[in-house]
Amino acid sequence: MSYIPSGFWSRLVTGLIVSVQRWRNAEGIGDEMYSLIYWREGLGVVYEGGYFVVESYRDLVRKQTSRFSVDFLCKYNITVRVNLFSELHV
Repeated sequence: MSYIPSGFWSRLVTGLIVSVQRWRNAEGIGDEMYSLIYWREGLGVVYEGGYFVVESYRDLVRKQTSRFSVDFLCKYNITVRVNLFSELHV
């Protein structure tokens, strides 16, 4: 994503927090069985048997100004990265 709309991260993190609460209730997971961590541009949940993280990711991209030289003024591609690990095998 080269442009992040205003309020994107606050809406995403809020939606994920609500989803985690619903997941907890559906699975019967108590407060002591998981940990929820959130920050400005991401969220992480660690639970018995796994974790997941949703966060901002910036990938550095070099601009080539000609066939023979690379411009050292680089730009970032901004995107969302999701990492997931679970010990459960379905």
